[in-house]
Amino acid sequence: MILGRRLVVPVVLLAVTAMLAACQTPPPPAGSARSCSVGIVGDSLTVGSQPYWNKAFGERGCKVQFVNAWSGRPTADGVQAIERLVQLGWLPDILVVALGTNDSVHPGKFGGQVERVMSLVRDRPVVWVNLDKPWVEHTLNFALRTVDARYSNLHVYDWNSFADSYPQIRLWDRIHLTDGGYNLRAHMIANFVSGR
Repeated sequence: MILGRRLVVPVVLLAVTAMLAACQTPPPPAGSARSCSVGIVGDSLTVGSQPYWNKAFGERGCKVQFVNAWSGRPTADGVQAIERLVQLGWLPDILVVALGTNDSVHPGKFGGQVERVMSLVRDRPVVWVNLDKPWVEHTLNFALRTVDARYSNLHVYDWNSFADSYPQIRLWDRIHLTDGGYNLRAHMIANFVSGR
């Protein structure tokens, strides 16, 4: 059973890479950064991909400067962490944010947190991974798209649509992922950031 799961992931990765080249038309965030130094701020989905971040980005010529994540983290806590990183001068060339899964359905508050991040990073590229959570995804993803329309340096990665296309990578709660799903998530985000 495990062997079969391991064989499926490389095949899916190849198919996804081809699909990604056709579907992701905006210029990659890495193209507007000084270099491909990446920092990731997130929640349990980021924690789940922890074993795969360095390899996924390293294969694309990017270095992971830090991963700042824990389970159950609301967006406001992640934004406070970003604020501390800015104060310390530790902001990477590209910031990946994967927050919102633990927020309630309040688009104004969530959109305000996204705006706060954009004001903190100024012109630095930010990749925000949208939400794949049944009871909040439509409302919060709409709020994210609304903010995205105002910032040329905000790039929204559509994880929600991808996960809907490959439901077998989800666990029973329809939010968290299989081990292969976490590996795939890391590679998909790295592909989006680097444009490969």
